[in-house]
Amino acid sequence: MDTRSGHIVRDIEALEPELRERYTPVPFHLRHAARDKLAGHDEATVDVNGRSALARWARNMEARSANKKAKRDARRKVANRSRQRNRS
Repeated sequence: MDTRSGHIVRDIEALEPELRERYTPVPFHLRHAARDKLAGHDEATVDVNGRSALARWARNMEARSANKKAKRDARRKVANRSRQRNRS
């Protein structure tokens, strides 16, 4: 599932390699909900702003990745300041 857009695919291997890295496997406890959403189709879209369990999981995954990016940027900023101090 692409957690940004809510796009679900039945078979990740059918996607191009560049697109595969955006997709996150659906957790085991939500596989039944994902299968119901697909309803026999190869792909479907979940409303990420909705109230379903899949939507809540997708929002949570996006928040985690945003937090990781913010932490990484902060660490990088501190390291750059330290390097500047060490050079002078």
